[in-house]
Amino acid sequence: MKRRISVLAVLMTFTLVMGVNGLRFSAEGRVGSSTGVVSQNIQTSIDSVINGEVAIDGANVMPAMRIIGPVPLFKETHGTVDGKKSASVSVEVVNAPNGLTYSSQVLPGEGTVPAQTSLSAEQWLTVPKADSIKCTATASSGALKADVGLEETKGSLAGDYVTLSGYDGKAVASESSVAASQIAVSGSANSIKIYGDGLNCKINSQLTGISGGKATFNNLNGQSSANQVTQKEHVNGKFTSKLTAGSKTQTRTSNYGTDYDLDLKASGSSVSGILGYYVSPANTIQGAVNAAKSGDWINIAAGTYRENIKVDKSLVLNGLNGASNTIIDGQQKGSVLTIGSNKPNIDTTLIGLTIQNGKAQSGGGIQNYGRLTTTDCIISGNLATLQGGGIYNEGTLNLNSGTSIDNNVADNNAFAGGGGIYSYFGTVNINPGASITNNKATHITTDDLNGQFVGGFAGGIYSDHSTVTMNGGTISGNTASFCTGGIYNDEGSILTINDGIISGNSAIRGGGIFSFGSGGGVVNTDKNTVVINGGLITGNTASQQGAGIFVDMNDKILITGGTISNNVAAQDGGGVFIDSGSLLTMTGGTITGNFATAIDSAAGGLYLYQGSAVLGPGVSISNNKAVNGGGIYNDASKLTLTGASIIGNTATWGAGIFNDNGITTLNSGTSVSGNTATKSGGGIYSIDGGKVINNGGSVTGNAPNNIVKA
Repeated sequence: MKRRISVLAVLMTFTLVMGVNGLRFSAEGRVGSSTGVVSQNIQTSIDSVINGEVAIDGANVMPAMRIIGPVPLFKETHGTVDGKKSASVSVEVVNAPNGLTYSSQVLPGEGTVPAQTSLSAEQWLTVPKADSIKCTATASSGALKADVGLEETKGSLAGDYVTLSGYDGKAVASESSVAASQIAVSGSANSIKIYGDGLNCKINSQLTGISGGKATFNNLNGQSSANQVTQKEHVNGKFTSKLTAGSKTQTRTSNYGTDYDLDLKASGSSVSGILGYYVSPANTIQGAVNAAKSGDWINIAAGTYRENIKVDKSLVLNGLNGASNTIIDGQQKGSVLTIGSNKPNIDTTLIGLTIQNGKAQSGGGIQNYGRLTTTDCIISGNLATLQGGGIYNEGTLNLNSGTSIDNNVADNNAFAGGGGIYSYFGTVNINPGASITNNKATHITTDDLNGQFVGGFAGGIYSDHSTVTMNGGTISGNTASFCTGGIYNDEGSILTINDGIISGNSAIRGGGIFSFGSGGGVVNTDKNTVVINGGLITGNTASQQGAGIFVDMNDKILITGGTISNNVAAQDGGGVFIDSGSLLTMTGGTITGNFATAIDSAAGGLYLYQGSAVLGPGVSISNNKAVNGGGIYNDASKLTLTGASIIGNTATWGAGIFNDNGITTLNSGTSVSGNTATKSGGGIYSIDGGKVINNGGSVTGNAPNNIVKA
């Protein structure tokens, strides 16, 4: 059975007990044990217009009301009950001179839940201005309860009204759970109270205005259930928020600035009160850092902040208008940011910031001892007088998309390492979209004639007892006055390249990558490891050896994929140089189009010196060029090929392989073909007692001959 009651009042006078114009009524619907009830009390001025309707369909009760004109009082309680379950909402508005809009509904069997198992009460309210507003939503089921509420009150100043826009409150109850929630687009008042209650947890926030002004909130979102209460909003004003969960409590208050994001949670027996601070050039980032607690956000407005900041807690520093507009300038007075120097177990995130003009012995831009993640940041124009022009890292460094480490310098007349990054017993992860470009490691003099390595190591990254993983991104245009423009791998470090591009870097040795162990002795405890699973190493240059990769002193390199191409060394090893007891294992990947340019150059593709290499199926060494050994130069080393292809290389002598006092073994599936020598040894040229052992490999179609033993 359906009953529908409609109420319409237009410029009409109702005689009420209180002797004012208005309406007072209640309506009830019932189905079985479920009952929905609404009661309204509306007081209006004589010239107000009330358009309203209450619809009843069984136990569903749905009132709607729009009032145009002054409203001294609007009050409604609206609820539904079914046995031990109840859900209700209520509103009270005092003195709203410009009217209001309101609607609500109760549903005893909402949504897809079978009838008679859940109850729901919901309300919507907009008030342009009033003296006070109070809204609540409450759900209960047996011992379970959930309650949210909002109260706003104006001050004593005339015209200093309360506003509320886009409010939605809801309560839902079933046999096993209860929930209450509220959202609001915005509100303002001299005093605002926002609260949520569960069975053993609650959050209460009290806001007041600043310097005679009103407190405001935006994007309110409050949730309450039996076991959890959350509250999120942006506020302007003074506030105190108290969180309780069982015996756990936490209080957060306004303590720096006037604008905040609140993200509060009381759940089970834990509380979490996170604030978002807002900083402008009128105040300081360091001030907000000092005021904040671990887990908070520092939101930084556009501008230039001339500070040297120390971070000693887990924080997010967020540039609101992007890195190009949000600049932290170190004024060459030290590192711009120092993170976790006394508290290494902290997590710091930088978003949308420029870090510039720092100067320090280590880490001109950033010194990191904690766990640092950067996204959409620019670290540029910083100087280290020893190591780490851009960043000095002793913790964990995650470079995410949009991070640019550009044009930083490490400069010292004895040693300079890591123009972009120096990592010491740390971890560096380079992720897709990050870039390390145009950094320099320089020194005044170069003396490597007597084995004295002097300064100028790693224009891009110096890895010292560290782990560096490249999952994407770009390392390009970096320079070093001695070893490796790109990445220097030292002292037991592990370098893994999964993807990304290393290009256009330059140095005397190891234009792209240089891996250097401690050297000497039977047991080398400081062996480094290089693993290349993918990516592209291209267009790097070395004025001596190893333009793409230089591996030295008993190090190990494993290549399973990727491409090493178009690198140029003035002397030897345009693509890869393996030196002094080091081991190359290559199970996949391509070395192609590399060039060694000197008149007595060796190995356009791969140079082996007193080391060893194992090249397996899927390996291709092609189209490389040198005077001696266009593809491979085997110098007193052990070279084993099983299924590899040496194709299309050119040289004067030994276009495919130049075997100089080495042992070269060709196993089944190996192909040496299509290589061209202008003098001799199109396929293989072997001299000085070198041995070539063919166990089923194919050496055919080379010019002018296939195998020559001189």
